[in-house]
Amino acid sequence: MILSTVREPFFRAKAPFCTGKTAQLSTIIQCYPHLFPFVHIIEAFCCFRYKTKDMKTTCKKYPDFRKRFTFDAVFCIIKPIMKKTRLFLLLILCMIALCGCTKGPKELTIVAEDVKNVPAGEYTLQYSVTDFETYREAYDLQLTVNVYDENNRSIAVANNRTVKLSAEKTYTVIIRLTGKVKNKDISKYKQYTIETIRSDHTVYFVLKDGNITKTLTSCIVKDGEHIPMDEVPEIPAFYAQQNDREGHVRTIVSSKWVYYDENEVPHDLTQEYLSNITEDLKVYTQYEYNDTVIEYTIDFDTRGGEAYPSQKGTVENVFYRPTASPVRDGYVFLGWCTDENATSYYNWNKHYVISKDMTLYAAWANNNAADATPDSYFIFTEKTDNYGNPYYVLGVDDVARLTGDIVLPSAHNGLPVREMINGTFSNSEITSVYIPSTYTLRIARAFSNCGKLKNAIFEAGNLRDNLDVFAFFNCPLLESVVLPDHVITLDEGCFSGCLLLDNVVLPGTLEIVNEKAFLNCKSLHSVVLPNSVKRVYAEAYSGCDALKEFIVGKNSSLQEISSSALNGTAVTEIVLPARLENKITLDNTAIAIKYFSSETQTE
Repeated sequence: MILSTVREPFFRAKAPFCTGKTAQLSTIIQCYPHLFPFVHIIEAFCCFRYKTKDMKTTCKKYPDFRKRFTFDAVFCIIKPIMKKTRLFLLLILCMIALCGCTKGPKELTIVAEDVKNVPAGEYTLQYSVTDFETYREAYDLQLTVNVYDENNRSIAVANNRTVKLSAEKTYTVIIRLTGKVKNKDISKYKQYTIETIRSDHTVYFVLKDGNITKTLTSCIVKDGEHIPMDEVPEIPAFYAQQNDREGHVRTIVSSKWVYYDENEVPHDLTQEYLSNITEDLKVYTQYEYNDTVIEYTIDFDTRGGEAYPSQKGTVENVFYRPTASPVRDGYVFLGWCTDENATSYYNWNKHYVISKDMTLYAAWANNNAADATPDSYFIFTEKTDNYGNPYYVLGVDDVARLTGDIVLPSAHNGLPVREMINGTFSNSEITSVYIPSTYTLRIARAFSNCGKLKNAIFEAGNLRDNLDVFAFFNCPLLESVVLPDHVITLDEGCFSGCLLLDNVVLPGTLEIVNEKAFLNCKSLHSVVLPNSVKRVYAEAYSGCDALKEFIVGKNSSLQEISSSALNGTAVTEIVLPARLENKITLDNTAIAIKYFSSETQTE
């Protein structure tokens, strides 16, 4: 007997009033043993045909029955309704048990519907399979999709999803699902149709050259129609890479329209490609160029000198500094400059290749050959500056030979003299010196310790420069100096120890007065600081006993005065721009610091 011993008394107890049903139930259980878990539910149905008091009697006698199936009370309540349908419900429960509780491939649903008005071209098939991924591995599920046209010809499907459709056609889609359950093959399928319509397509004409891709124009055509070749737009003249090579110009040798295949290989555009258009297309330009080297011209403006021939060349030529110098009476040629005022030398060492037309301007200095001290007193060493311009450096063989007034030569053998060896005239007995504008002022100790030097005269020049350290250090008889307008810095100690110096005209280009520049200039009584000066450093005027006036303009660019700059002077008051208020302090507390007001006039 398949029923447990616990169940058997229950059936026997019911025997007097449900013997027939019990026998039927026993037969069902024997035939379908997997219904055993549902035996209590079936028993409850069997009891519905008897009166309620019989049910109560049974429940009292067999409390285990009531305890394990509390829902029998619910069935008792709806008993009148269930009388006529109990056998039907019993049948349903049996079918559920027979089918089992596990969902199999046959319960998977392929969801798809017929589709209309689909545009021609590439199309993504619309379908889904419920719980496909959930049961895919357990049942080895396989999905295949086939598409057929009206003539039953197979259409290629990519990844079971993408298909290329023609216009005004009807396609049949068959989705087939296969798998295995207990080593038995199972399958199901779904079939639906797709109807396409005649759609528009766009043909793009694209400019492509180098890294530039740009749509020039486009046109719309109906599916299956064509574009005549004589309606294809003209190819524009274009130089996308014209600046890739400096000094070259590009010209178009040929141009044409091309299209690219799936391997990105270009093909000439043909009428065949533009016929029976069933999808969007792109057509590209293709150019063939010829590079030509540009010839440039350098013109030379001698600025009052004799005419000088132009030079021509390309970026593939090397331009060297012209070996011949221009000629101008009474002047010495310094070099070629890039600006009309001849203040910035052209760098022949750097710009030996040109990529544009240009004009260079001659820089000149007065040639004082008639007045200069004879060359026999000096030594000349040729050099080349950083811009490629040749010049001479001045030296002295025997400083003892130099006495009295001297005029430094501005030229030698047709080239300018631009430098002096450091300390060239140091400890000499010269009484005055004239320094041409050809000279740079970076001449450390050039005139230091010249005990008889009274005057130093600088010729005005164009090139900004610094007066080097200790240039006139300890020249006790030096009385006056007029500095040229191209001086921007007075370096350390350049006039230190000049005891009789009482007149120094500072240029409007001066920006920095460095440490001890005028230290112990005992006769200096007044200083007018140019508006261009930005900084005055430590002890710049320290020890100038006679200095009473230190004048700063209202519009001065001054940013800093060292606290020791005016130590040991007779200055009692200075007036500074209002923006410096509370930013300047001086060690010499006897000096009162005041500030300009808005009504104060510029000093």
